[in-house]
Amino acid sequence: MARILVVEDDPQIAFVIEDSLLGQNHVVDVASDGTGGLEHILYYPYDLIVLDWNLPGLSGLDICSRFRESGGT
Repeated sequence: MARILVVEDDPQIAFVIEDSLLGQNHVVDVASDGTGGLEHILYYPYDLIVLDWNLPGLSGLDICSRFRESGGT
Protein backbone atom coordinates (compact mmCIF):
# COMPACT_ATOMS: atom_id res chain seq x y z
CA MET A 1 0.00 0.00 0.00
CA ALA A 2 1.41 3.37 -1.05
CA ARG A 3 0.52 6.89 -0.02
CA ILE A 4 -0.29 8.80 -3.22
CA LEU A 5 -1.12 12.44 -3.90
CA VAL A 6 -3.22 13.39 -6.92
CA VAL A 7 -3.01 17.08 -7.89
CA GLU A 8 -5.66 17.64 -10.56
CA ASP A 9 -8.05 20.56 -11.10
CA ASP A 10 -10.58 18.63 -13.22
CA PRO A 11 -12.87 16.90 -10.70
CA GLN A 12 -13.86 14.10 -13.10
CA ILE A 13 -10.27 13.19 -13.89
CA ALA A 14 -9.30 13.41 -10.21
CA PHE A 15 -12.19 11.11 -9.28
CA VAL A 16 -11.26 8.47 -11.86
CA ILE A 17 -7.62 8.43 -10.73
CA GLU A 18 -8.53 8.43 -7.04
CA ASP A 19 -11.14 5.68 -7.45
CA SER A 20 -8.71 3.48 -9.36
CA LEU A 21 -5.95 3.92 -6.78
CA LEU A 22 -8.30 3.33 -3.85
CA GLY A 23 -9.42 0.14 -5.58
CA GLN A 24 -5.80 -1.02 -5.39
CA ASN A 25 -5.82 -0.34 -1.60
CA HIS A 26 -3.61 2.76 -1.72
CA VAL A 27 -3.99 5.76 0.57
CA VAL A 28 -4.93 8.69 -1.68
CA ASP A 29 -5.01 12.44 -1.04
CA VAL A 30 -6.37 14.84 -3.66
CA ALA A 31 -5.59 18.54 -4.16
CA SER A 32 -7.46 20.60 -6.75
CA ASP A 33 -4.97 23.46 -7.21
CA GLY A 34 -1.25 24.08 -7.20
CA THR A 35 -1.12 25.83 -3.85
CA GLY A 36 -2.95 23.00 -2.09
CA GLY A 37 -0.80 20.45 -3.87
CA LEU A 38 2.41 22.11 -2.69
CA GLU A 39 1.10 22.28 0.89
CA HIS A 40 0.40 18.52 0.83
CA ILE A 41 3.79 17.73 -0.71
CA LEU A 42 5.67 19.76 1.91
CA TYR A 43 3.69 18.30 4.82
CA TYR A 44 3.31 14.58 4.02
CA PRO A 45 5.80 12.03 2.70
CA TYR A 46 4.36 10.51 -0.49
CA ASP A 47 5.43 7.41 -2.37
CA LEU A 48 4.00 8.79 -5.61
CA ILE A 49 2.61 12.12 -6.83
CA VAL A 50 0.33 12.35 -9.87
CA LEU A 51 0.74 15.98 -10.88
CA ASP A 52 -1.20 17.91 -13.52
CA TRP A 53 0.91 20.42 -15.42
CA ASN A 54 -1.68 23.20 -15.85
CA LEU A 55 -3.16 24.08 -12.47
CA PRO A 56 -4.71 27.17 -10.91
CA GLY A 57 -2.45 28.91 -8.41
CA LEU A 58 0.86 27.22 -9.13
CA SER A 59 1.70 25.16 -12.20
CA GLY A 60 3.01 21.63 -11.92
CA LEU A 61 6.45 22.94 -12.91
CA ASP A 62 6.30 25.57 -10.13
CA ILE A 63 5.38 22.87 -7.62
CA CYS A 64 8.32 20.69 -8.70
CA SER A 65 10.73 23.63 -8.52
CA ARG A 66 9.60 24.73 -5.06
CA PHE A 67 9.68 21.17 -3.76
CA ARG A 68 13.26 20.73 -4.99
CA GLU A 69 14.25 24.11 -3.49
CA SER A 70 12.93 22.92 -0.12
CA GLY A 71 15.27 19.92 -0.27
CA GLY A 72 12.72 17.40 -1.49
CA THR A 73 13.62 14.56 -3.80
